[in-house]
Amino acid sequence: MSFQGDGKPVLYSGGNYVRATATMDHAGAILTLQADGNVTIALNNTPVWSAR
Repeated sequence: MSFQGDGKPVLYSGGNYVRATATMDHAGAILTLQADGNVTIALNNTPVWSAR
């Protein structure tokens, strides 16, 4: 997995694209794995994406 500078995580397998979120244009965003297993992306404490 790669977390790009524009705030978009991209999953690769064997060098091939597998999946990504539509969270580009969020430079400075933070990817967090929460204690409950949820994965979130937030920018300035505002959620922009969640796995749930």
